[in-house]
Amino acid sequence: MALKLARAHVDEMIQHAWDDYPNECCGVLAGRGDSVERVYRVKNAHNSPYTFYLEDGDHLRVEKEIDALGMEVVGFYHSHTWSPPNPSPTDVANAFQRDSQTGAVRAPYPNSGYIIISLQNRKAPDVRAFRIGDSAIMREDLVVT
Repeated sequence: MALKLARAHVDEMIQHAWDDYPNECCGVLAGRGDSVERVYRVKNAHNSPYTFYLEDGDHLRVEKEIDALGMEVVGFYHSHTWSPPNPSPTDVANAFQRDSQTGAVRAPYPNSGYIIISLQNRKAPDVRAFRIGDSAIMREDLVVT
């Protein structure tokens, strides 16, 4: 599987990472299937260089706009300010939620891609994509047009 997006989308995510530096940035990718049509910046509620959390109100606003445009959430992105663009244990844990009724743990967006922008090499940000499933973390190709 591959996540498809325009060069302008990649540039926008990298710029967001620099704009929020030294804190991690985060956002939502909207589109159809595996194709990104729009990048949404979302406030990092943690305001931290080590972790991120999509601010609830901002996230809800973005989800409503995506739905109104007839698109779907195809992925998420965030930055790593000092480490490689690989999912950390915290990133993996945050990809899952516990159902308050049943206690079951599930991925609320099981088919979504996760993009990480690393600023570890200040001169050449590194951008990678992953799928985080119930039993595995899989590197995914990025098709940039």
